[in-house]
Amino acid sequence: MKNWIIFIILLLSIFGLVWYMFIYDENNINYNKSLPPKPENIVSKINIPNPKIITNKEKIVSKINDFYDIKIEKKEKISKEIESKENFLDNDILKIRELLLSNASINDIDKVMIEFIENSNIPRSDKVYAIWDLIGEIGVENEKGFYLLDYMETLQPIEITQDLIQIITEVQPIETKLKLMDLLYSSTGIANPNIQNDEQLAFISLQISDIQSFLQSKIYNSSNEELFKQALMQYSSMSPPQDSIELLQDLLSKDSKLNISEGDIMSLSLEIALSNNETQLNLLPQIISSMENGEYSHNTHSEFNNMVYSALSSSDQMGEDIISPEAKATLSKYIKNQEPILQTGSDIQIEDLTTYYDWVQAYTISSNLTKKDSNNALALTVFETKDPIKSSAIILLSDPEIMQQIKNSPSYKNLKNSLKSASEQDGISEMNKQILTDAYNELL
Repeated sequence: MKNWIIFIILLLSIFGLVWYMFIYDENNINYNKSLPPKPENIVSKINIPNPKIITNKEKIVSKINDFYDIKIEKKEKISKEIESKENFLDNDILKIRELLLSNASINDIDKVMIEFIENSNIPRSDKVYAIWDLIGEIGVENEKGFYLLDYMETLQPIEITQDLIQIITEVQPIETKLKLMDLLYSSTGIANPNIQNDEQLAFISLQISDIQSFLQSKIYNSSNEELFKQALMQYSSMSPPQDSIELLQDLLSKDSKLNISEGDIMSLSLEIALSNNETQLNLLPQIISSMENGEYSHNTHSEFNNMVYSALSSSDQMGEDIISPEAKATLSKYIKNQEPILQTGSDIQIEDLTTYYDWVQAYTISSNLTKKDSNNALALTVFETKDPIKSSAIILLSDPEIMQQIKNSPSYKNLKNSLKSASEQDGISEMNKQILTDAYNELL
């Protein structure tokens, strides 16, 4: 009998512990875990292809007097046998070929490749054609082919535009197509005011026009999302902002193989607009203007705001000037008018708190040039706002650094008292009361 009593007591104790844990969890919200998922990080997505600089381009230009000299006619394909000891091109490229086909270390190959790329005795165009011939022999659908493509990007090979367009069309692996499109895009960087030859300028202009036409065809006809996006980003980065906007709007009005939505277009528009200083200066204001004029649905407008807030937050956390001061000023004017409704008298949900916090954080970041300044402004907002629910949103969702600034403020005690008083008001909803109470407890 005694054993049965002990067993029952033990069972009741376990039940009581489980019940307590359940009640504890019910009344102690983890505000960070309760938040809806953040929009995809646009800043980290921004990836306008840039050549993988294995050797410094400025260094190459300084070493190669004819860097901007375009040889429109290709020299005859090099022989695999060394015809002359004085032929720097054949000697060097055959040595590279030998190393690539052997088990040589990547460091040994790099050393020879860099010496070849920087060799002032070999014209840039000859290097382009020689490496392209070598790629043709080794192939592009393998690691060694990709290795050569990386070096080719530093030479901005506008001469092989037509070959690149053809091979991108022919190869099957998406990864290879994307890699070759990077090389094609890099070649447009050869356009330079140092080029004085009219024939060369006309040739470059024609090739760039063909590249734009090719990218447009990929945008409208690709059934692969990666190819579509890369083509769109590359086309937009080399076209006037207005052309990009018209293309994006045209995509919305046509049947797409990718079933592109208004939200998708807006996401890509913002990604392009934030990709560099020029688009931030010219394209971003136009996108914001279309938002303010009500040209998009309410849902797209909300998605756009969330993406803007996320981009500013990510830029601030990364400590990089991804978004220029001029773009921040443009965004600040827009964000100021987007303040979400959040009042103690209404029944607040967790999603409402994070929407307000994201807004106020984005506004303070857009209004300040440094992370330290934006943190100070965010901490100050806790005391300046007249609504305790807004103060609570900042308190519950801020990082420890900002919380410490709040606790160090001379107005700290007054803030605690105002939160406690607000939580004890008659008629307040249980959810609002808990939010205020939790914020008050965070300040203890």
